[in-house]
Amino acid sequence: MVGNQPIYPAAPNALPVLIVATGNTARDGTGTITTVMTAGVVGGRIDRIYLKATGTTTAGMLRVFAKASGGTYRLIGEVSVTAVTPSGTVASWEGVWTPAGAAIPMNAGEVIGVATHNAEEFTALPSGGDV
Repeated sequence: MVGNQPIYPAAPNALPVLIVATGNTARDGTGTITTVMTAGVVGGRIDRIYLKATGTTTAGMLRVFAKASGGTYRLIGEVSVTAVTPSGTVASWEGVWTPAGAAIPMNAGEVIGVATHNAEEFTALPSGGDV
């Protein structure tokens, strides 16, 4: 691939993923981290991750991690979560994580994962794909 050519996903690689309700306050890549996207055999890119609480939230963080195939997770972003008690007139918390600057190109087998600071469930929907 020529270095100055844009990378567009050739195949979507984005399915909703339930982030398990296991609190993980670690920023060092340890603890429970849920995989939300794994790049295909020729690589991929991630543009953003849509995040939606499935119930009541308390103030905390959602943390986004990346790791090379077989490597260790590294923190690449955080999204603040506010306290919300959803009801018939109040929507549950939602947010979007967007990489600083631009989409993140991913080598084959690289993984993007998300962890929740508090023991609360969220749905993550990555936007990106395999190249």
